[in-house]
Amino acid sequence: MSGSPQDKLQKSLQKAGRQAAEQNLHSVNLIEWRRLSLSAEGQLPLARFSRLLDGMPEQLPQASVSWSARCVRGVRGEPRFELEVKADPLVECQRCLEPFPWPIDVHATFDLVDSEAELNAEVPVDEDGEVLEEPERLLCSGRFDLMSLIEDELVLAVPYVPRHAQCELPVDVEPAPELPERPSPFAALAALKDKKQ
Repeated sequence: MSGSPQDKLQKSLQKAGRQAAEQNLHSVNLIEWRRLSLSAEGQLPLARFSRLLDGMPEQLPQASVSWSARCVRGVRGEPRFELEVKADPLVECQRCLEPFPWPIDVHATFDLVDSEAELNAEVPVDEDGEVLEEPERLLCSGRFDLMSLIEDELVLAVPYVPRHAQCELPVDVEPAPELPERPSPFAALAALKDKKQ
């Protein structure tokens, strides 16, 4: 049965609000976030992340991504952007070919920089020439695509070859037949060398 007109209006407004919030994630004003030390959090349907889901098994309809982001100051007062992303997408085990949830819990920190020159500056090294551990850099702009950064972190958190901790090959998969051992071509060369001597 369909709901009352007021219920339909409420659902329509909620949907419009979610769409507006998602649209705003494509154009975040990081300059203002940095200036005011802003933060935000939310939950998005996993289905919105098409790059992540490309080549993955069908996901559960209620699957979602939880995220939180904030601008803070580092130890030396430098502006930083912190992002947390959590999700449980279904991946396919490359051993048994069965889908299973892969827990993602990412905590990423980025240095906010004002120019392309700072963004592309060389990574600092210590006296021994070793690269110092520093956060990645983000260009602080008035139109930053936070949605893409969330998806980037999700993509990086999924292994290239996911596998269960323990699983068995499917019953209908037969092990590959053993190939007969071939003689080494170098053994034939050694035999020719021995004949000449």
